[in-house]
Amino acid sequence: MGAAFLSSWPWDNLGFFKYVLYGPLVGKALAGRAWEAASPDRWLCLLLALFALRALTYQLWSSYSNMLFLTRRRRIVRDGVDFEQIDKEWDWAFHGARLFARYHALHHSNMVPTPFTAGFATPLEHVVLGLLMALPLAGACAAGLGSVGLTFAYVLSSDFLRAMGHCNVELFPGGLFRSLPLLRYLIYTPTYHTIHHTGKKANFCLFMPLFDRLGGTLDASSWELQTKNRAGMDEVPDFVFLAHVVDVMQSMHVPFVMRTFASTPFAVRAFLLPLWPIALLFMFMVWAWSKTFVISYYHLRGKLHQIWAVPRYGFHYFLPFAKDGINDQIELAILRADRMGVKVVSLAALNKVSSSLHAVHLAAACKWCLTAQHPNLRVRVVHGNTLTAAVILNEIPKGTTEVFMTGATSKLGRAIALYLCRKKIRVMMMTLSTERFQKIQKEAAAEDQQYLVQVTKFQSAEQCKTWIVGKWLSPREQRSGYGT
Repeated sequence: MGAAFLSSWPWDNLGFFKYVLYGPLVGKALAGRAWEAASPDRWLCLLLALFALRALTYQLWSSYSNMLFLTRRRRIVRDGVDFEQIDKEWDWAFHGARLFARYHALHHSNMVPTPFTAGFATPLEHVVLGLLMALPLAGACAAGLGSVGLTFAYVLSSDFLRAMGHCNVELFPGGLFRSLPLLRYLIYTPTYHTIHHTGKKANFCLFMPLFDRLGGTLDASSWELQTKNRAGMDEVPDFVFLAHVVDVMQSMHVPFVMRTFASTPFAVRAFLLPLWPIALLFMFMVWAWSKTFVISYYHLRGKLHQIWAVPRYGFHYFLPFAKDGINDQIELAILRADRMGVKVVSLAALNKVSSSLHAVHLAAACKWCLTAQHPNLRVRVVHGNTLTAAVILNEIPKGTTEVFMTGATSKLGRAIALYLCRKKIRVMMMTLSTERFQKIQKEAAAEDQQYLVQVTKFQSAEQCKTWIVGKWLSPREQRSGYGT
């Protein structure tokens, strides 16, 4: 059985290149100087302007709903949006079993409503919706009241309300509907429409719940849930990844700016270059006033994971005068996580790096855990090297009494060597630098230092069965020993 009539778009397989279809309209508008009042092609300029304003309406609502530092407590469906839904997204009459399966099911396939979900529908649905929207405008024109301004206002108002209903963030104060009970039948809320998306058996009407009331399809719990969602709910993450902004261009790829870009590998987009000065201005504003904030979240194996961003860009970490401010931001974030009950905070990239220009931020964080200033700190502070070391140590066979290590004086190698010597495992540390070896050896307890042994040749490990390779080995070097 073939696809239903007008159930798919002819440019489905074009991806981002579908926007090239605007080319003829843009070309015609430019050739006819459509921006001039006397141009016969002026309607093209107005049409393109309407398209742009409609897109901007949905983008602004999307940006707002993804500003988790403002909206996370009032989110209605608390699951995260997966990349498949993001890729797919870039009424009433369609809820019968046959029409729903062939048409409207596409709209409901998005498990988490977003502003872009409002326009995620089949061609037939857009045709029907367009005809319904055209009726009031046609009536206004027939009465001699039609105008360009009226058309823009009507279409953009409709888009505004549709995007609002799908934004997945409760906006209206609960007390508003208690004070003005009639208002609940004149304007729908994001909670009201989300009930329809999750249940599909009630709250069919867009904009005015009055028609659901008259049709007997209004969910009686709509206002109770609306009040609850508006009050908000705090969720405590089990794990926090403390990141930072890389650079100005990368800052435009966060979910609340360009959500689609946030689901794809980073790349410099030429059409974003004109926005670079605006992003630079925001960088200075964030640097001056912002605190650590939530960027995104996801659920993994029943655990809530959040990504927080320190409001600093990559180059800030190499400015000597920025050292104290960065450390303060990291400290405040860790203390905040501890108060919330977060179990683990992982420091990302430059939040854990050390250099001659600034302090070792990870060392500072760990120091806080040990000082009398925060004696009851419960959250564990880790970073990528910590987790990598844990994985490597977990792979060492039980009963091992001796290991051979290359890259033993690196940060990762040092951590592994010191841990193993505490377990009374002899560690042959391959390094030509006696100074670096002795520095690490002195960090071990006096009774454990004997388990750290410096070696300078691979042949020294010929009889060792366990090798931890932290540096590249040539085939010849690999043949020097018999371990794995």
